[in-house]
Amino acid sequence: MARTRGGQPANTNARKHGNYATAAATATATDAAPRIPSIDDLIQQLQAKQSKIETYIDNLDGDAGENTLAAISLFRQNSATLGRLLKTRQELGGADQNVTAALNAALDQVAADLGVKL
Repeated sequence: MARTRGGQPANTNARKHGNYATAAATATATDAAPRIPSIDDLIQQLQAKQSKIETYIDNLDGDAGENTLAAISLFRQNSATLGRLLKTRQELGGADQNVTAALNAALDQVAADLGVKL
């Protein structure tokens, strides 16, 4: 079979050197760089997790088993992290005083209900 003019079957030189090369390099560069979440995204994710943990604790039978203690410990750690993020956002100038005060009051109430000192 005689060779035809141009690229031969299975020739990938165009992907490396041709018009497709720039588009492929741009797509790879944007796909490889992950988006860094903002502090508001992190706060929203932590609040959702906090709500799930609270629901889990509410649905426990009330025994002081390992699951209950682990859930309360996780709730405490998540609360502390959430509080630090809210404080950081406030220091950066993006927090509302009323939201922070309301969240702190809610966390204090939950801690009192669970008998945990924060």
